[in-house]
Amino acid sequence: MKPTIYFRADGNSQIGLGHVVRSLALAGMIKEGFECKFIIRDPSPEIKKQILEVCSEIIELKSGIAGEAELIAAKYISKNDITVLDGYHFDTQYQKVFKERGTKLVCIDDLHQIHFVADAVINHAYGIEREDYKAEFYTRFYLGPEYALLRLPFLVATKEHRTVSKTENLFISLGGSDPQNCTLSIIKGIINFDRIKRIDVVLGSGYLYFETLKEFKGNTKINFHKNLNAKEICALMKDSDIGICSASTVSYEYCSVGGLLFIVKTASNQEKLYDFLLNEKLGLDFKGFEKNYTSEAGYFIDVQKKYFNGESAKNIQKIFRSLALEDEILIRKALKEDIKLYFEWANDPLTRNNSINKQPIKWEDHGKWFYEKLTDKNTYLFLFSIQNNLFGQLRFDKMKDYWLINFSVDKNYRGRGLAESLVHKGIVELKQIINCPFILKAQVLDQNTASANIFKKLNFKIEDPQIINSEKFNNFIKHVD
Repeated sequence: MKPTIYFRADGNSQIGLGHVVRSLALAGMIKEGFECKFIIRDPSPEIKKQILEVCSEIIELKSGIAGEAELIAAKYISKNDITVLDGYHFDTQYQKVFKERGTKLVCIDDLHQIHFVADAVINHAYGIEREDYKAEFYTRFYLGPEYALLRLPFLVATKEHRTVSKTENLFISLGGSDPQNCTLSIIKGIINFDRIKRIDVVLGSGYLYFETLKEFKGNTKINFHKNLNAKEICALMKDSDIGICSASTVSYEYCSVGGLLFIVKTASNQEKLYDFLLNEKLGLDFKGFEKNYTSEAGYFIDVQKKYFNGESAKNIQKIFRSLALEDEILIRKALKEDIKLYFEWANDPLTRNNSINKQPIKWEDHGKWFYEKLTDKNTYLFLFSIQNNLFGQLRFDKMKDYWLINFSVDKNYRGRGLAESLVHKGIVELKQIINCPFILKAQVLDQNTASANIFKKLNFKIEDPQIINSEKFNNFIKHVD
């Protein structure tokens, strides 16, 4: 039976459809391994149709419901489920209700304005750092375009070759609602450009200004499209030479297809994404459209393909597999009878190669060391198991003003994403034991990219490296409050 993920997001003409689109993109990436259900307030028929293309069930809420989080947690959520929240009104207290229920919690965020108690935060904007957030020590952050939330047709498009030699066909989409009706002013500004032969305008179900577009209904150059699905939007993008898009997920989608992109900032929360798209030369500011719409698209396509290469789906899948596995992973303190297992793991060739001391460990030396560590009040030895099989160890050694981390995973369990969960659960366990702020450090061989990536994902920062025995070791540090 697949684990269940509940997605909680809303979308309408006032707040737009961005939260719903992002959540559905995420659901589409992971639905093969999870049962995906969507919780939403008063969805329109068009939104319901989009949701059911990806999720197995819609749970509808009425607007203004009192104690919404408590109702959802009590009625639908169980301890082994994962809950995903995407919306600005899901504040710290709202999140706490789900954490107290015992569910794993993921927040999709682009504002970093509140304190997060979630297990993970996903923000696919560029230039955001862990320091921009206020969160619990255990919260993990997955930031940047490598976690871009793209719907399936656009993930496929990232792998396709794309050339644009004309500037005749124009695609316009300013999101699902466009509350400022920027669409109208853009059309008026470019409708008379002789070189543009066709204009396709995509309007979402939340767009309320159809009456203002009446004057263009008879214009053979322009086509209006409403309530298209991802496949249909992707096809229109592929058939265009130029795109004009809001600085939101729709710009990421256009970059995935590839082409000459002009960006419009339609909301204050688009600032970071707008800056990223311009600064990294993924597109141009729409303010310079008249001057630049004949620009060569090939350069922009090359840059776009560098950032949007289809790997974000794999990265997202790893996050949720790891979260789902964590409840299956058990932790305990090491015992005397574990001495042989520790000896075998210590002499694993990869473990020795990544260590400061490369020499094989002798049994007599190991025995003395192991029993001393077991009784040392400044050392904690933890073992981890899954499905009753021990797969890894983690050790904390108290130094003068920090705890030094050492861990390893059995060779038969590597490559399954278990190491990140092992280190994460170990840190949570240490926090519960000593119950006060502390500093963690880890020494990682420069070539050991797998371990380095684990510590980066767990919000460790790199200090100045050290040269030990002629080898470079990077020092990772984390403050646990």
